[in-house]
Amino acid sequence: MKQVAFTLPLRLAAVLALLGSSTGGLAFGDAGALPACSSFTTCSAAVGGSATWSVRNAVTGIQGNFIMPTDLAPGVAVYQGSGSVATTAPLYSGNGCTVLRCGVPEFSRSASARSQSDFSINRVQTSMSHSVAGTLTRGNDSASVSLRTFAEADSAWRDVFSFSGNGSLSAVVTIDGLSSLGPGGLFDPSFDFQPTTTYADWYFDLRVWDVTNLSISGDLELGGPTSVGRARLNGYDEQRSCFTGTVPLAFDFVSGVPYVLTAELRAISTDGREIDLYNTARLQNVVLAGGAQLSALSGHDCLAAVPEPQSALLLAAGLAALPLWSQRRYAGTR
Repeated sequence: MKQVAFTLPLRLAAVLALLGSSTGGLAFGDAGALPACSSFTTCSAAVGGSATWSVRNAVTGIQGNFIMPTDLAPGVAVYQGSGSVATTAPLYSGNGCTVLRCGVPEFSRSASARSQSDFSINRVQTSMSHSVAGTLTRGNDSASVSLRTFAEADSAWRDVFSFSGNGSLSAVVTIDGLSSLGPGGLFDPSFDFQPTTTYADWYFDLRVWDVTNLSISGDLELGGPTSVGRARLNGYDEQRSCFTGTVPLAFDFVSGVPYVLTAELRAISTDGREIDLYNTARLQNVVLAGGAQLSALSGHDCLAAVPEPQSALLLAAGLAALPLWSQRRYAGTR
């Protein structure tokens, strides 16, 4: 079987994009689709997301009088689209199969991505049909065909926390995800094909910055705010059908100091490996030690509900009395 060389390095592009996210993408105040802060000490609360998809058809090595379907020409054709949003509304970007000739099954491919951001929550998902490469034969005529797919989704938010006193903050970030192979599609029986290698990478990074303590760091070549807290999780070549991850976030804070939080979740898939992280990367169980009050610029403080000591004692007493009450109620009905 004659194989078609795939000249566009989607996998390399995906890796470079992911590396860009993990290095420069989360430099101070600039996460994913968010605008950079206007200055070190002037940051707005913001949410944003982006979604990109691409499908590439390559029909080369034509032998004999191979006739292409209407609206498709020999050579390389790339269909793609993207979008971005700066609100908490969900974003979807994807192609319809009419773009890629639904009536010609061997040339019908699809890809899509979606994202949604809110303060403390990131959601992303990519999906696509399985990519193939091989030789399509019609009678005595043939052509080498390569069909490749790509999708990327990015979700980001930024907030500014300040505290009424000195203390420490602790929280956890949980991420739930699914990974699977997309639909293989229908192919003409004469299409001697093989599936291409599939990949899906994802990356989450939440950072906390002290904007009053300037320092030199690897993220900021010219110096800038100091990173005082970080929570990271990632999956490289993710093939687990179901996965859950939890990572702690903790940092000490000082009264009156603004702390900028930047969070980004990105997923990149190629050639049929779908990944679903829409059941979210979520900042949870935010607890303050030291009696300070938290003020979030966005108004979303994410604080865990911790009962006051008196309420906790009453709750404990009530729970302890439940078995006795149940026994008395049961005895009274006999």
